[in-house]
Amino acid sequence: MSKTPDWYLIGFEERKEILQEHIRMAVQHPENKDIRSYTTYSFGIGDQEFVVMYETDSLLNWSHVTEKLREARARKWIVKETPIFLGSLIS
Repeated sequence: MSKTPDWYLIGFEERKEILQEHIRMAVQHPENKDIRSYTTYSFGIGDQEFVVMYETDSLLNWSHVTEKLREARARKWIVKETPIFLGSLIS
């Protein structure tokens, strides 16, 4: 995920509040019961600032939660979100 340069001109406390809203929306979504999320900073890797990884048994649920997150205030500063890998765990 990449953010606009304007995102980093916002004070840290306000950015923190905006991200907390985003996280709250995801965590409280009724279809987010089995979705695990991992986020890491990744400056310099493919011009992405964050890499977000998800584990879930239901891509449909993940897609519904992601769709709802498009309403979050943080969306204003997101330039692009590009899925990199998608796969299934086979035991």
